[in-house]
Amino acid sequence: MGYDKTDPVMYYNGSTEQIEIPVAYNQEQTQFKSSWIGTIFNLHFPQISDETAFKEMYESRLDDFESWNMNAMIFQVRPLLDAFYPSPINPTSEFLSGKQGQDVDFDPLAYMVDATHERGMEYHAWFNPYRVTNSDIMSQVC
Repeated sequence: MGYDKTDPVMYYNGSTEQIEIPVAYNQEQTQFKSSWIGTIFNLHFPQISDETAFKEMYESRLDDFESWNMNAMIFQVRPLLDAFYPSPINPTSEFLSGKQGQDVDFDPLAYMVDATHERGMEYHAWFNPYRVTNSDIMSQVC
């Protein structure tokens, strides 16, 4: 069954330019196949401040991504006004160390980037620039 020449010709919405149907589909050589690891409330990644345990858990997530034929990792590195990396501006994430501002003895972001690239995958750091807190901050200040 081919194209029925009696069917109406389709146009782009609000345009007089006719839509052209390709004879063959050309698939891109590479595709972006990924999912994300949400760290807010330890949604997809548990609170782990120990370097060895953190690396083991991250490697496990990379194993999952590889088994799902993913080629990119999207990891939330700024769940609140905090960070999964050393920062002179933002405190260490409570979802990493257990308490906001309590530093860990390693750089999780540097490790994740290197480990992901070693597997031939892309690493994308996911920032949430607008979420500042999820609780009453005044009780912590007073």
